[in-house]
Amino acid sequence: MDRDASFSTAFRTVLEEVGVEPVRLPAKSPNLNAHLERFHLSIKSECLSRMVFFGEQSLRRAVCAYLDHYHRERNHQSLGNRLIEPENNVGRIDGEIECRERLGGMLRYYYRNAARVGPTGQSQYITRIRNALTVCAPVVDGISNHDQTAQKRIK
Repeated sequence: MDRDASFSTAFRTVLEEVGVEPVRLPAKSPNLNAHLERFHLSIKSECLSRMVFFGEQSLRRAVCAYLDHYHRERNHQSLGNRLIEPENNVGRIDGEIECRERLGGMLRYYYRNAARVGPTGQSQYITRIRNALTVCAPVVDGISNHDQTAQKRIK
């Protein structure tokens, strides 16, 4: 931890109580903590400053969702715009482009869904199921749940 006044003795005591050993950095050494400072900037600007939290649980949920996004879905310029932990389908050229949303759409990740492989009748079967679900889906603001999901697909 740096020597900022916000890291008081009381704060360090709380860290020690939960099993974290605070290590103070030498004075006038900004490069020793550069990676953590950059992460703090990212999580604050992309997540925390855009939300209102109603307790520790909602904060924890948001931080966990952001960490999943940060490690598996967010491109990093320092890594040549690559992902830290890419999924198997990264770089695919086949399949529909879909959007995975976290935290109510605040964090978005676009990816190619694996192309459906199977007998020729399978696509007709899937179409019939989707049509049946569309009829049963409740309508909100004039749009069914199926249509809301379909809007997230990019063709």
